[in-house]
Amino acid sequence: GEHFATARELRGRIKEAFDEAGIEIPFPQRTIWMKTE
Repeated sequence: GEHFATARELRGRIKEAFDEAGIEIPFPQRTIWMKTE
Protein backbone atom coordinates (compact mmCIF):
# COMPACT_ATOMS: atom_id res chain seq x y z
CA GLY A 1 0.00 0.00 0.00
CA GLU A 2 0.97 3.60 0.43
CA HIS A 3 3.26 2.79 3.36
CA PHE A 4 5.41 0.48 1.26
CA ALA A 5 5.67 3.04 -1.56
CA THR A 6 6.74 5.73 0.91
CA ALA A 7 9.31 3.50 2.59
CA ARG A 8 10.77 2.45 -0.75
CA GLU A 9 10.93 6.04 -1.97
CA LEU A 10 12.67 7.12 1.23
CA ARG A 11 15.15 4.26 0.98
CA GLY A 12 15.83 5.18 -2.64
CA ARG A 13 16.45 8.82 -1.74
CA ILE A 14 18.86 7.78 1.01
CA LYS A 15 20.74 5.54 -1.43
CA GLU A 16 20.92 8.36 -3.98
CA ALA A 17 22.31 10.70 -1.33
CA PHE A 18 25.01 8.20 -0.40
CA ASP A 19 25.78 7.56 -4.08
CA GLU A 20 26.25 11.29 -4.66
CA ALA A 21 28.57 11.40 -1.66
CA GLY A 22 30.52 8.48 -3.08
CA ILE A 23 29.49 6.16 -0.27
CA GLU A 24 28.29 2.63 -0.93
CA ILE A 25 26.10 0.99 1.68
CA PRO A 26 24.71 -2.54 1.32
CA PHE A 27 20.97 -2.93 1.84
CA PRO A 28 20.37 -6.50 3.03
CA GLN A 29 16.68 -5.60 3.49
CA ARG A 30 16.31 -5.09 -0.27
CA THR A 31 16.12 -8.84 -0.94
CA ILE A 32 13.44 -9.27 1.71
CA TRP A 33 11.45 -6.31 0.36
CA MET A 34 11.56 -7.68 -3.18
CA LYS A 35 10.31 -11.04 -1.94
CA THR A 36 7.48 -9.26 -0.10
CA GLU A 37 6.37 -7.70 -3.37
